[in-house]
Amino acid sequence: MLNSFCHKDYATGQSNEVAIYKDRIEIYNPGAFPEGFEPQDFIDRPERPIRRNPKIARILYYSKDIESFGTGLKRIADACEKASVRYEFKKLKSGFVVCFYRSEKGEDNSTDITVKSTEKYG
Repeated sequence: MLNSFCHKDYATGQSNEVAIYKDRIEIYNPGAFPEGFEPQDFIDRPERPIRRNPKIARILYYSKDIESFGTGLKRIADACEKASVRYEFKKLKSGFVVCFYRSEKGEDNSTDITVKSTEKYG
């Protein structure tokens, strides 16, 4: 979340958004991804940090709420892999989305419960 606010394009007037769905959680940032880069570039190899808002980044770094080494996407990827959470980075014309998918087991169980409930009481 903090990375999203740190990299936001404040000139757009758009807000960061968190959308919670049955199968996923999406964090939207109204800031375009750095031109010439793909999210995977920051996961596969060390890249220099690209700070859209250096003053905000500095404050969050000094408060120890973020790091300042350009490893945010790699840390997200590593944490998701460790927790077996499927994730996706989406580059949009209007911004950038980090999507965390809920486990398929949880989806299947909730669907089964709903179907059984409907059949029994429907």
